[in-house]
Amino acid sequence: MKITLKARLSAVIGFLAGLSVVVGLSGLYGMNMANEGLETVYKDRTVALEQVSRVERLLLQDRLALAQALMDPTASNIKIKSDVIKKMMKSSTKPGESTSKLI
Repeated sequence: MKITLKARLSAVIGFLAGLSVVVGLSGLYGMNMANEGLETVYKDRTVALEQVSRVERLLLQDRLALAQALMDPTASNIKIKSDVIKKMMKSSTKPGESTSKLI
């Protein structure tokens, strides 16, 4: 049985078109899976980064209060600044507690 050249070319072109559609769809599926994985990593790391920056900000505020207390070493100023530092220490325990849950 002889198949004409036109039929053979049509079959090859159809096969290659179908193959390119399958490859394209599998590429799109792979990109979607990669995006979902990266989104999960981004969300997890953003929470940790937010906590680290909060702790860093609180440490800087503590250092500033301590430096201000040392610049003016009166009893009332030292009491005010130590109260500020104690208040910040209490608020800084929250990120550590949630971070320990992640680990």
